[in-house]
Amino acid sequence: MKFHFGTCYKKAICISNFALLVGQGVILGASVSNDLFENRTVVVGTEIQISGSNAKATVETREHLAEQGTGATVWWTWTSPVSARIRITTEGSELDTVMGIYTGQRLSRLTLVGVNDDEDSEAGIFTSSVEFFSEEGITYHIGVGGYQADPGQPAETGVIQLSIGPGTDVQAPSWSLTDTRGNLINSDELEGSVVILDFWTTTCAPCIQELPHFINLVNLYRDRGLVLIGLSRDSITHFEMNQFINELVSIIQLSSPIQGWKKISEESMPFRRP
Repeated sequence: MKFHFGTCYKKAICISNFALLVGQGVILGASVSNDLFENRTVVVGTEIQISGSNAKATVETREHLAEQGTGATVWWTWTSPVSARIRITTEGSELDTVMGIYTGQRLSRLTLVGVNDDEDSEAGIFTSSVEFFSEEGITYHIGVGGYQADPGQPAETGVIQLSIGPGTDVQAPSWSLTDTRGNLINSDELEGSVVILDFWTTTCAPCIQELPHFINLVNLYRDRGLVLIGLSRDSITHFEMNQFINELVSIIQLSSPIQGWKKISEESMPFRRP
């Protein structure tokens, strides 16, 4: 099969003057060099592997990575197709890299998402890795440079392997609590639900003031799996807590029916630390 410059093939194998991109995506606008931020290479997809080089690259004025002991930077830009945890790495690169992830339109006004020099220097992994939760439709700019041990010395250069893919699957720790009736509640029972944990005390006025809003929120989205759990930090008995809840129900005026508020109050909150 004959490959042509500027053409994308199956599995999104794209040829440019600068890089070979392999992944489930395509290249929209390859530059001869992505040395400058304004000439960054655009990539699209969910799982991408990019081979490039920072040979003869420079560092621009006001470039954030220059403050991280970095030189010879090159740039890519990627718009997230989904809201998900994403991992971007330079694993497999020939050099000690420093990588920064940013949002924004101008080099001098970029917002830092994450930066990393060595993924694990103690294990001898001197390439970079950044994990973050991407938002669908948000464009992220990826700057990669070579480590520069001394400002008077040239930065490391060579082939850069850039990978964009799913991040580490992060699971919430398991927990168990007792409710005001002495029943044990396990987090495993809430699997598949959207859970709001509200830490509060009976002496916290703002905490009390926000409770009706939380309850109204639960009333709106209960059918879609929203669960509210109030975790009380008070050192009082279950009897005293129930007494406080009953008094609270009689005082707070809600737009929703009082009976619905009382039912949610007694069954969903507050919980105490075991």
